[in-house]
Amino acid sequence: MQADDLAGLSVALRQALVDQIEISRDLGGEPFAALPPAPARYFAMYEAAEPPNADARAADPVGAIGAGEAFLVAPELRLVA
Repeated sequence: MQADDLAGLSVALRQALVDQIEISRDLGGEPFAALPPAPARYFAMYEAAEPPNADARAADPVGAIGAGEAFLVAPELRLVA
């Protein structure tokens, strides 16, 4: 995946994930079903995490996605020349 800047990379990454979900559903499968489960330490970090507050949501450069309070935390992306 390539982009000219971080904003473009964020958009491209989001689109790639949406495309993967749509293709999987169109083919009658579950998105990401072929991926193995994440290591247990990631589940432990998720369980221990605190929900973000309103200030964090306001500062989130990716913005709200989906319905309700769900939103995607912006990943740390770096461009390498």
